[in-house]
This record gives sequence, structure tokens and C-alpha cells, in this order.
Amino acid sequence: MGSATNAATGRRRASLRALIAISGTHFGASYHLAYGQGRHQVRRSGVLLIGVPVALFLTVSAVTIASLSGGVDIANEVTSFLLVVVFTTTTWHYVKQVYGVARVGASLADLRLDPLTTHVLRYGLYPIWLLEAIKIWSGRSGGRFEETRIGYNVLPDFLVSALAWITYGSIAVIAMVFIRLSLRSGRVPATMWTPYVAGFLWIPFQPSYASVVLVFGALHGLQYLACAHRAEVAWGKERSAGRPNLWWSSAFGGALATGLLLVYWLPRLLTDATQTTSLGAIPAALLFIFFNLHHYAVDASIWRFAGQHIGRITRSR
Repeated sequence: MGSATNAATGRRRASLRALIAISGTHFGASYHLAYGQGRHQVRRSGVLLIGVPVALFLTVSAVTIASLSGGVDIANEVTSFLLVVVFTTTTWHYVKQVYGVARVGASLADLRLDPLTTHVLRYGLYPIWLLEAIKIWSGRSGGRFEETRIGYNVLPDFLVSALAWITYGSIAVIAMVFIRLSLRSGRVPATMWTPYVAGFLWIPFQPSYASVVLVFGALHGLQYLACAHRAEVAWGKERSAGRPNLWWSSAFGGALATGLLLVYWLPRLLTDATQTTSLGAIPAALLFIFFNLHHYAVDASIWRFAGQHIGRITRSR
């Protein structure tokens, strides 16, 4: 019995490490795709790629200074609010990615989408985001970061039940649109419908630090890396003709190392260094806040459908 338990524990730890690696790599890949294009492209998206991280850095620095100057209570309140902002925008970030992946899948398959299909696929998952957001702002979310509870009790509970029914209705509408598309075109590539199935699986999960690692590592991270892989290979052919594999290995090796540093090692070091002090989990939470919100801004910059990386992916087919 003991050996079986130890084996199961070992498998769980190995799975968790793999998911952490996937989640971390998708962070690192996004930074390379955004900032590796050169100063001209960075300046073109200056608000998202420069303004947002600078604003986040100033905010995080101010909270850190306040906590070190004795204002731990104020720092805790601000940190709690920023965590709520992160978890409120997490599902928004996810549903936007689902639509983007579906559009890329349609382009790669040369599948034309009519306006009705486009609108349903674009807006159909919004109720999932609203449902999770209302859970957070009505106190119905069980999510926590370390000992910090995520959420506020400012919205009425009945909105959760109402949005749940609307969400199931939107799922049915999306399913019918995919059936209609399949009947009209004779095929729907898995690249299009699997992200929506994964999106539906978000519903049973409560936003928390653990679910971010597990759900986003398994679903969001893998979807993201599939697109990042295509973008890096196409980009590598442009910048390193005849040696795209070397380019890909360098890009993803750096992304893995950077991601693990940001989502695993630095938070652990900060937690170990401050958890027994008056600061508690504030430094680790601020790091989590900074890199998640920064990542959302980066993605809004690089994955525009008319952007260079999407263009490389669709041309490379």
C-alpha cells in the first residue's frame, strides 16, 4: 500500500511539474514574440508593450514601498484588489484566445466563415467570462492566493444563477453553429472546435492559484504553445534560412527557462524569504500580478488577426 501511495504521489508531482513547465513556457514565448521583433514593432504597440508594464511596475513598487514603510494593511488591501483584477481578466484573456485559435484554424484550412458564424464564435464564450467574473465580485468564488481570498461581495447572488443559464444557452448556440458549419463545408478542423470544448471545461472550476496552474497549464498553455510553435517556425525561416530548428530550439529553450523563473522559482524564493515576516505573501502576490497583467497586454498586442505573427502562420501553411 505504501509503495502504491508513493508511486501515485510521484506521478502527481511529475504531472504538476509538467503543467508548471507548460504554463511557464507560454509566458516566456509571449515575451519573445512581442519584444523580439525589434524597437520599431515595440513602439507601434507602445501602450501595451511599454505603457502597461511601466504602469504596473510603478504600482507594484508603490505597494512594496508602502509595505516596507509600515503600511502593511494598506498594501494588503491594494494587493487583494489587484488579485481580483487579475482573476477577473483571466477568463476574459482565455475566451479571447479561444476565438483567435479558432480563426487561425479556419484560415489554415481555407475555411471561409460567414458573418453569423464569426459573431457567434467571437462572442459566444463571453457569458463564461461574465459568470466567473460575477462569482468573484459577488463573493461566490472560492479562489485564494496563499492566504488571501479572491473576491468582493458587491454584486447580488441571483446574477450567478442567471448567468449560469445564459452560459449553457450560449454553449448550445455555439454547438449548433459548429454543426451548421460542418453541414455546409463538410468538415470542421479540430483546431477550431477543440478550444471551445476546452473553454466549456472552465465552467466547473473556481478561479484560484491552483486552477490557474492546472487548467491553464493543460488547456490554455497547450493551445498557446501550438500557435507560438507555428509562429516561431515561420519566423525562424525568415530570420535563419535553412536552420529554423536551431531558431526554434533557442526560442523555446529561452522561453522555458524564463517561464520557470517567473512562475516557479522567483515566487518560491520570495515566499520563503518573506512568509515569516510582516510582509507575508505580498511580494509573491505582486510578482504574480505583474507578470499576469503584463502577459495579457502582450497577448493583446501580438495576436491581432492582422498582425505579423498571425500573417506568418497563415502564409506558412
